[in-house]
Amino acid sequence: MKETALAYMAGFVDGEGCIRVALNQSGKYPFYQLTVRVYNTNCIVPNFFKQSFGGAVRINKRNNPNHRPLFMWQASCRLACSCLKQLEPYLMMKREQAQLAILFQEQKHKNKNLELVETINSYNRRGAEAIKHELDDKSCSEFYQQIYADSRTLGPISSTQN
Repeated sequence: MKETALAYMAGFVDGEGCIRVALNQSGKYPFYQLTVRVYNTNCIVPNFFKQSFGGAVRINKRNNPNHRPLFMWQASCRLACSCLKQLEPYLMMKREQAQLAILFQEQKHKNKNLELVETINSYNRRGAEAIKHELDDKSCSEFYQQIYADSRTLGPISSTQN
């Protein structure tokens, strides 16, 4: 897969996605399961994830008739781990969480590390404000200035380009 596609998809995981480990009690033997999800009101994005990584797309209908349906792509266990391994270099906000999730999946059958599960899931409760302290303002500013400079070299986008 092209780097640009992976970077694009990593942006969706960072902004519209969720990485978690949950206890699955659906069978005779409960187990912890890695899950990666991406949500969007446009079905194109979740279907792009499905086409690229496998998994499933579901429609969550809303109770409020003014809200559009929400499409959700989901991958679990090995598929989720494979996805995160490919996207990890391009993740910004969820890179550390993805690294821990990959570690969890790779060591899943070796031990029952509940502390690792709690650490992975704690990122979902922290939010962007709590993570902001991990990047100082100078490095963040330089990073966005570089992205802006890079985008200016691309020139205008025409409707005839693929």
